[in-house]
Amino acid sequence: MTTPSERELRIASISDIHVGHPRTPTAHILDNLYKAFPNNESTAKLDVIFIAGDFFDRLLKFPDPDIPEIELWILYMLRMAAQHDIVIRVLEGTPSHDWKQSSVFERINTNANIGCNLKYVSDLRIETIPELDSTILYIPDEWGDSTESSLSQVQELMTAKGLNRVDYAIMHGHFPHQLPEVARTKKVHNTEAYLRLVDKLIFIGHDHHFSVHERIISHGSFDRLGHGEEAPKGHIRAVVKSRDNYRITFVENKGAKIYKTIDVKDWTLEEALINLKDVVESLPLDSAIRIVCKAGSPLASSLDVLAKRWPGIKWDKKVIDSDGSVIEVVNQYDEDEFVPVEITKDNIGPLLMARIVTRAADEKILANAEKFINEIK
Repeated sequence: MTTPSERELRIASISDIHVGHPRTPTAHILDNLYKAFPNNESTAKLDVIFIAGDFFDRLLKFPDPDIPEIELWILYMLRMAAQHDIVIRVLEGTPSHDWKQSSVFERINTNANIGCNLKYVSDLRIETIPELDSTILYIPDEWGDSTESSLSQVQELMTAKGLNRVDYAIMHGHFPHQLPEVARTKKVHNTEAYLRLVDKLIFIGHDHHFSVHERIISHGSFDRLGHGEEAPKGHIRAVVKSRDNYRITFVENKGAKIYKTIDVKDWTLEEALINLKDVVESLPLDSAIRIVCKAGSPLASSLDVLAKRWPGIKWDKKVIDSDGSVIEVVNQYDEDEFVPVEITKDNIGPLLMARIVTRAADEKILANAEKFINEIK
């Protein structure tokens, strides 16, 4: 049986960066990343940097102009980490975001002969890192058929390795406290179980809101990616000495893109042009403003007027009925985009069963279908 490490660790943990995002430009996100991790004395003191999933927002392909800039930032980070002996671990996040593209970290590290202590983790895994004198549990998003299944795999793996606890967990998903009660499903992780299994801190990505619940740290997204995210954005720095002796610091990304909602339900078009002036002209270019207006008001059909008056701002609107229900949402900067589904040997069974369930109510048919699918996988 191994016991948790008592070594002091200096950790930076970040998630939900979403390069390649359709609304928040990748150049903007990368510029903020350079500022968050400058090659200076503060960064050099770090022992490890965790990227806890959703580094990418969507599948990118050449000749996408974002790709060279993304690779340049990765090259910068790996060289800096190698220079200062900083360990880097990159976790696969939500499949429809990351698409296993974060393997590019390993390709660049190898091809450029950088020698960074780096691993890209795309499976459920427990790793002992001698340089950190720590044992780390990794759980990607949507691992296994359910969160109960992934917990069972964790327990089996710990038993096989002779472990009662690990030092840290790096995860992508949700715990119950991160969701309203009506939204909690079998897809949430078991809080009590993981707090028993992890001796020190749990860093989890996926939820775009920063939160701390006991020893569970949710970074939130690094930058703002849409409306409803007006709270501060950034990443986590932690100094950990023991289970009960640690310090957590939220490092704000002060350059995060601004998405601001303004209620104009009681304004005329003329009042809106006057009242919005001070707000709009205090914002950086390319900020996004969403106006909330009543159905039938002049503002509901005058988004182009605001866009012409302030062309450096991205405008959208939410039109509501008298009872408060949403009638229409228009995003000036959004484009409809087909999001393909990745089919792998691990998910083809659940995908086929989900399709069959919608077409067959007979339990015998469903049972036979599941049997045949499992036989050919």
